[in-house]
Order: sequence, then structure tokens, then C-alpha cells
Amino acid sequence: MARAESDDLLHWSVPEVVLDTDEADAPAFEAFEEDARPPRGRKRQFYGMTVFPYADLYIGLAWVYDVPAKGIWVELVHSSDGIRWQREVLRQPYIADGVPQGIKGRMAVTTASPPIPVGDELWLYASVTDREHGAPMTEASFDDLGIMLLSVARDRWVSYDAGEHEGELLSRPFSWDGGRLFLNAVIEREGQIAVSFCDE
Repeated sequence: MARAESDDLLHWSVPEVVLDTDEADAPAFEAFEEDARPPRGRKRQFYGMTVFPYADLYIGLAWVYDVPAKGIWVELVHSSDGIRWQREVLRQPYIADGVPQGIKGRMAVTTASPPIPVGDELWLYASVTDREHGAPMTEASFDDLGIMLLSVARDRWVSYDAGEHEGELLSRPFSWDGGRLFLNAVIEREGQIAVSFCDE
């Protein structure tokens, strides 16, 4: 994914890459693999992204293209400035075939618009189809094409599960006036949470 800037929407800077897949996602194509057409990049690539401001961050719903599987899923990313993007550690699909439950399709992509606030939820739309990427559109293609309405509770984009092992989370720095802080967590039987504070 590349980013360009303009002061007048006529003259643009040279686009600079701000988000890319790496060896942890998939290996690069060998020089003459048949399924590359043409051989270029990795076997998983970023294909597009819906970006919107949220609180004091940018949230990105990035479309990941799995070239050999000819499918696309959506991964959640975030940035403080729109330039340095962070991915969740496990790099799991956020919207994909079976995620969340009830979605079925080889390709899922979000609309270009940001989520719509409705009460205590955020609503977002995704297009889902079981058609392979690159397959020609036919009359039958429209039978498995759908638009899904998804909702997420406000400020509940992600959660972390330590499982059977001890886990540790470090928040980004924030200002605190000494008032009450709230921790949203579920503790299993015999589990525990310890909180500590770090200054500069």
C-alpha cells in the first residue's frame, strides 16, 4: 500500500510504500512460477484498504489477497499518522470466510466508506462472493454475490486472550489526570490480572 500527498489535489508527491506483506505472511514468487502471471511480489499481497480516523488514530481495513487461493480477506491495521501502520501480532483475518460467524465466501472486501455510528455500535458493509479472484463475471456470478452488514461495539475492535500461558500487554502512552481507569477483561477461574504504570 502506497501513500501520496497533495496540497491542491492536482499535484501529487511520488507515492511511498507505507504497508506491505513480508516473509511472515508468505514467501515471494519464484521467477517463473505459472500461477504468478506475471511473477511479482509475494504469494500474499495487500490489495486495497478502507481507512478512516477513529479517536486519535487511523483504523485500516486492509484487503489481503492470497494469490494461490485466489481469495481476499480483510485484516485490521492501525496507525497514529497514516504512514507507520501496525498489524495485530497474529495477523488473523478480521473479515473472511467464516469470520465472523455466518460469512461465507472466497472473497470479502469492505466498502470505501467508514463505519456508520448507530447507538452503541459501528455498522460497516462488506461485499462477499464465492467467486475466485480473476474469474470472469457471468450471470451465475450474481447468485453468490452479497453485501453483508456487520456491527462492532464502539471501542471494541480487538481483544486479546492469554489462554493457558501468561500474557503481557503494554498500552501506547496517554495522559492521565489521576481519575478512575477502567479495564475491560474476563478472568477465568484461578486466573489473575496485575496492572502497573510506567512513566517516561
